[in-house]
Amino acid sequence: MVKWVLFQLHWFFGITAGIVLAVVGVTGGMLSFEREILVALNPGILTVGKAETPPLAPDALIQRIRAQAPDKTVTSLTVYGDPERSARVMFAPPPGERRGEFLYVNPYDGKLLPRPRGEDAMFTIMFIHRWLAAGEVGKQIVGASTAILIFFALSGLYLRWPRNWASLKTWVFIDFSRRGRSLFWELHSIVGTWVLPFYLLAALTGLTWSYDWYRNAYYDVLGAPRPAQRGPGGAPPQQAQGQQGQGQQAANGAQGAPPQ
Repeated sequence: MVKWVLFQLHWFFGITAGIVLAVVGVTGGMLSFEREILVALNPGILTVGKAETPPLAPDALIQRIRAQAPDKTVTSLTVYGDPERSARVMFAPPPGERRGEFLYVNPYDGKLLPRPRGEDAMFTIMFIHRWLAAGEVGKQIVGASTAILIFFALSGLYLRWPRNWASLKTWVFIDFSRRGRSLFWELHSIVGTWVLPFYLLAALTGLTWSYDWYRNAYYDVLGAPRPAQRGPGGAPPQQAQGQQGQGQQAANGAQGAPPQ
């Protein structure tokens, strides 16, 4: 009876939460290659040719940025150790808006570069990945589906547990002599075993984005400091300051304002 119930839940969640997980997986894969995609779409913007002269110091870059955009307030500047990588500047958001504009800067002459193509599309992809483009409701659906992924992994392991469980061949090798539905079951079982550790890792870490209580407990167990809340409720977070690149320092912007 237990095995029958688990089997029914396994396939039912597979055709419901599995669709959500497929969307999250595809969009997450695209986000993993976000920089590579943007670099390919924007030659000469995210990367610049290495010059013979050294790059400008952060203070000098900020001065040149202010001269080109006197009506905007610089809140942060990020420079990178890669000599061919553009610096990135963030401006304070206009009144009534939560997200400030950011642009790329040539680190050698301080010239503001055109806004890259595809960034709005990547932000939309991230919005779908995190919230299914549905705000708080989408966030809860993604969180529940991620929790169900843990059930998928563990129930699938239970349902396919072989009698000769000590045999490595039974766990990881596909028997291609099977035909029809038997072969499909074999593929599902074996491939599911291959990806099970990665599914569990993705689910256990991904839940930190969905539930505050889980995130706090997660960091407490690891003994790590809790990260700051990036966005209230289901609303998308403000565009964060870029990472410190290759050991190079991120410089704060105008009037000593802290970076966003």
